[in-house]
Amino acid sequence: MRNERDVNYRTLVSDSIKRAVPMFDWFYQQGVADRMAKLPRAEAQKKVDYFKSDEFQNQLTHTQSIINHEYKEQVSDKKRQIFTA
Repeated sequence: MRNERDVNYRTLVSDSIKRAVPMFDWFYQQGVADRMAKLPRAEAQKKVDYFKSDEFQNQLTHTQSIINHEYKEQVSDKKRQIFTA
């Protein structure tokens, strides 16, 4: 979570992107595997619905790295909307 008032805080966009790429690559690889297996559209939609479900999203762990220390983060409704939009 960004604190606009703290002048000592800044987001390292390149680091954020590097950390996000593996997650997005995993979803892409799942799609490639499904397409190669010729998964029917109905089955693919079931997977999409599962990825949008609270059950799946509650399994995701969000961490922030601050000064080489990892902190677990509670998922806010705003972040949840990003993944379910």
